[in-house]
Amino acid sequence: MYYSISKDSKYYVTVTDGIMDVPLMELPSKELADEVAYQLQLAWDEGKSWGRNEMRRQLDPEGFAKEAAQIMQKFKAMNEIDKKNYSDQILKKYRTKQQQIREQVSRWNK
Repeated sequence: MYYSISKDSKYYVTVTDGIMDVPLMELPSKELADEVAYQLQLAWDEGKSWGRNEMRRQLDPEGFAKEAAQIMQKFKAMNEIDKKNYSDQILKKYRTKQQQIREQVSRWNK
């Protein structure tokens, strides 16, 4: 975290990591020190946000997480009968696909 301090009529921009405070630079006025500390903190926060979003794009370039979240939200909003029907429908698709794969494997083994 960046912040400004004044000490003995001198103005510093300081960075802290929660354990140590390290003065980065001395500036001629309190207003300038405040502005520099603010801009540095703003840049740090924007960098963290950009990095987090960039990592999400790299890990999920197709956006499946958003689609899965929407499906889960829809499922949570369903009543018990609709949940059961939906689960049965998904299970039926899964078993059909599983059977198709088994048939294809058996053809390969012949």
